[in-house]
Amino acid sequence: MRHTLTSLFCRASLHRPRWAGILTVFLLITPIGAEAHPQDGPHADVEIEIADQQVVFDILINLVMIDEMGEFPRENAAEIHAIEEDAIRVALHAYIAREHRVAINGVEVTPIIRSFKVVRSDPSHVALFPRTGMRGLNKVHLILEYPIKDELKSVAMRWGAFPPDYTIDPDAQGNRPPIRLEARMRAEGQLKIVIFTKDEPEYTFHATGLSAEDRFASVPDLSERAPSTRSITIPGISIALIAGYLLVVIGTLVKDRNGNRKVAIAGLAPVVALAAYLSRDAWAIPIDSVTEQPKQLTEEEVLAVFGPLHANIYRAFDYQTESEIYDALARSVSGEMLDSLYNQIFRSLVMMEEGGAVSSVQEVRLGDTTVESVGELASGEQGFAILARWQVDGVVNHFGHSHWRTNEYLARFGVVEAEDGWRIASHNVLEQQRLDTDPFVDPTKAERPPGEL
Repeated sequence: MRHTLTSLFCRASLHRPRWAGILTVFLLITPIGAEAHPQDGPHADVEIEIADQQVVFDILINLVMIDEMGEFPRENAAEIHAIEEDAIRVALHAYIAREHRVAINGVEVTPIIRSFKVVRSDPSHVALFPRTGMRGLNKVHLILEYPIKDELKSVAMRWGAFPPDYTIDPDAQGNRPPIRLEARMRAEGQLKIVIFTKDEPEYTFHATGLSAEDRFASVPDLSERAPSTRSITIPGISIALIAGYLLVVIGTLVKDRNGNRKVAIAGLAPVVALAAYLSRDAWAIPIDSVTEQPKQLTEEEVLAVFGPLHANIYRAFDYQTESEIYDALARSVSGEMLDSLYNQIFRSLVMMEEGGAVSSVQEVRLGDTTVESVGELASGEQGFAILARWQVDGVVNHFGHSHWRTNEYLARFGVVEAEDGWRIASHNVLEQQRLDTDPFVDPTKAERPPGEL
């Protein structure tokens, strides 16, 4: 399955080169996907990457959107001829610098065009665009770079074009609302949906200095051992007999100055023996144990371990390559479970109703958890078993708008203490269900009654 999923990523990446990798959402461009989202109107697909040295805008816009942005004359409105490309590139650069402004640390920066390409689509799909025809199909792919000179503190971004949204039915007067542009922004190891509207055309990112590594939750170290003691029980009469024997030996071996043996000492032996007999009760002598026993975990300690482990499973998918994700998962999952858990989570992120697009994890909410056992597990290892319910918010963004989906799961986990810390060693999903949400509503911002997931 791992190779199958990897090949799926590879096939998807052939459609459009991207700076982001495995968790940047993508769309399988198939007839099913095209029918699901024909976008017979103006649209822009925007990705933003904020790095240490530059801000990069990766923009895919169709000719309908370009014509809504300004005057870009062409001999044939449905396409851009090869000899017209340079003029269109210069005009687009000037328009973007003027209308789609970016200020880094409060200073506006003029973009550098890293790449400009005209994307000519297959005319066989024109039937899906009865309103705009090939103008809706043909696109321009721009990659713009905004250099960062000083330490990054903030990036203020403004989008300037909001033509009517033809995916929404007109009102009684025949008017349609302006589009809302939902861009994907990757910064500091996280993927976020940024929304630009005509009423709120600006968004400001504030740097925190955190990285994907910094966002991993800390798992408590509960490997301390509680010192234990054991007692050696020796009968009192045994101690007395030994003492009496030693007195006899000393009395027969030691001589005084005149050469006589100190038999008087030996004479004490019967007295000692009699005293021992009269006090025959055992004497318990406590001594420090030479071996240490593991401390029994409390329920609070178990939950303190499981919460970060569970959260870090999904944080691993903030990374962009398969090898990075596996390395990050290995911090929470034992080696035998890596492939299984990776594939299960990946499949849960695939939105088949969106043509096979893969959603990115936006939030994980751990709900009811029950500690089922603590101590030796069925595998013979030391650890604990826990029953947990949680919800995952995922989002797919394409054609300038987002589709949110929330899934809920119930699973039993087995957690063991390995040499390098606590690890999830078993995972059995008992229930899973999709919780439908409005495709244009961010579920992480929806109000929930107190105490609910």
